[in-house]
Amino acid sequence: MLVTRATIRAATLLLTGATTTLGAQTAPPRRPFHAELSGFYNRLDGPYGAWRGVDVRLQYATPRLTPMLFASTQTRREGTQQSYGVGSYVVFNRWVYAIVGASGAPAGSAILYPRLRLDASALANVPGVPGLVATAGITEIDFDGDGGGRIWSVGSLYYRGRVIVTDVLRFNRDRVSGAGSMSGLVGAQYGAQGDYWLGASVGGGTEAYQVLAATPFDVRFRSVGGSAFLQKWLRPAAGLTVRYEYEHKLTAYHRHGVSSGIFVDF
Repeated sequence: MLVTRATIRAATLLLTGATTTLGAQTAPPRRPFHAELSGFYNRLDGPYGAWRGVDVRLQYATPRLTPMLFASTQTRREGTQQSYGVGSYVVFNRWVYAIVGASGAPAGSAILYPRLRLDASALANVPGVPGLVATAGITEIDFDGDGGGRIWSVGSLYYRGRVIVTDVLRFNRDRVSGAGSMSGLVGAQYGAQGDYWLGASVGGGTEAYQVLAATPFDVRFRSVGGSAFLQKWLRPAAGLTVRYEYEHKLTAYHRHGVSSGIFVDF
């Protein structure tokens, strides 16, 4: 089984909430441009208040590359910051794909995004196992000063009929303290590209890092959570997405998040 451009796009939505596109098409799609606009609102316990923001994305699909531009703005109690980035899907052949990207955040009234973030992921069909795709990735994150870290990830996608099942493990290393942590996610969704996708996921893990201050201190958290989403096409080239997220960061807060957006191909 050849995993197609449409099914990889759908599974990326399950993992990240983004209606992204990837695949091994042999000719440019009839509508190569894809645009998205979405907004989100998160409510947290106690003094953490609300987080809200807007995301936009524009991409152009070709048989080998799908370059994209994206931008985000976010506001919290501490202030507001924007982030801008570029990326691309890369099709090497009918069986191996990659996703690469880079983003940066100019100084704002608060630090809500990394100063620099670099991402690279590879996806490959597993020989002899129809519908199974192996994934691996690395993310490099830099904040002002020495803050930041590196995230390695491994996982899989499995396609059977109208069902997609996915899992991922992430291994994190804080640059300042050298502390390691780990998180994981499993999810499933049902539907078909051009009609609708309905899905949910659950996950959890740990955080370990050191805060640079006049007196540096270590931060350790455990968290669990989940999400559910619906993506619905209202016409052949346009539709909407709604998503709910829940996170319980033990000893810190409960977070309830909702987001909604529209997308169009042209």
